Amino acid sequence: MANGEEWKRHRRIVNPVFNKGWNTKGFGEKVLKMMSTWEISGHNMIDISKWTPRLALDIFSSEIFGIDFKTLEGDSELYQKYNKVISVMDENLLLMIPSLSTMNFLPRVQRSQKYIDEFNEIIYSLIREKRANPPVDDTSADLLDRLIAASDKEEDGLTDRELRVNLSRFQ
Repeated sequence: MANGEEWKRHRRIVNPVFNKGWNTKGFGEKVLKMMSTWEISGHNMIDISKWTPRLALDIFSSEIFGIDFKTLEGDSELYQKYNKVISVMDENLLLMIPSLSTMNFLPRVQRSQKYIDEFNEIIYSLIREKRANPPVDDTSADLLDRLIAASDKEEDGLTDRELRVNLSRFQ
């Protein structure tokens, strides 16, 4: 958690990013994709509780990271990695306590850390790629693009790790 001057720095950089609205067109496209998938399946009954988390993840992954988890199409590799991270976080809430996270000699903790590290590497790769190849215009920018642009304008901008921590708040 940031506090004091560090909090002010983060707020100064991050706050303007949220003055832009969301791309509601992208939301609608994902809903249409989901409905198309339903039609293709040929089922008369649809379990909406199975589909709404997938829809939300596809919308937010597109809007936040600029990538499509393709969960409406099935269990993509990215979706599987995301689910592993979420499940180990749910199972291992104690890992959130810094003093307990040092118990990496336990197989369960090692496995959890492996999944978290794999997912973090995906996010860090995205950050590196987006820093190296910013969007040509703001209309195609996702949340991560806008965070990076806002950060890079500042002399004391956010590090890759700080960007990652900020992104984790939106997952």
